[in-house]
Amino acid sequence: MTDLVDHIRRDSAALADAAASNPAAAIARYEGWTQLDLLVHTGSVHRRTLEVVRTRSQERMGRVFPPDEAWGTVLPWFRQGAALMADALETTDPRTPVWAFGPDPCVGSWRVRMALETTVHRWDAQRAVGDPGPIDPLLATRGIGEFGVLWAAALPTGGIEGDLGLRATDVGRTWTLAVVEGAARLAPGDADDAVTGMASGLYLWLLGRIPLEEMIVSGEVAAWDRAIHALPDARR
Repeated sequence: MTDLVDHIRRDSAALADAAASNPAAAIARYEGWTQLDLLVHTGSVHRRTLEVVRTRSQERMGRVFPPDEAWGTVLPWFRQGAALMADALETTDPRTPVWAFGPDPCVGSWRVRMALETTVHRWDAQRAVGDPGPIDPLLATRGIGEFGVLWAAALPTGGIEGDLGLRATDVGRTWTLAVVEGAARLAPGDADDAVTGMASGLYLWLLGRIPLEEMIVSGEVAAWDRAIHALPDARR
């Protein structure tokens, strides 16, 4: 669990540094966004998490935004919020029950969620100004699992006829996306039609960050690729 907080600290700092290097750089994943918008978004999620953990809230809370969106306000606000959130997550018993997304509403689940949220948006910020560093393979593996829990069921499954294998070569893990009673489900397994790559690449593809052409493809996967890229931005 401490490793997750370490990831949050490192990726928050890297995100802020990348954003500060070119505040006007466009964020490819979000039309019309610049680094400023990305910091406001990620920082507002961090601040909400801080309040959930600090107050032990059992109810869903809204995001917490900066007092204004001037660059001179947002950058230090983001850095401070990330540090406060990381401290709160580190010093609070992970078993503490609080409102959270998913089936295990506790502080520990927020450690995972914020590590993933932050590393993906660190990647976004670095991509906007150059070559982004990959996501840690074990963290990306957690992200693939989280995709199955939180977002797979929202995939539009029309036109999908077979299962899809996901093969992460660097961690030796495989999963299967299958349509069960009209909804996509992720489970351990494999399939003949498959997408293969590093765990980081698989996770980023599932989040609509990189094209299928950057992965190794076996069989017919176009329908799954269309479904992945048709998901709403709420999960990204």
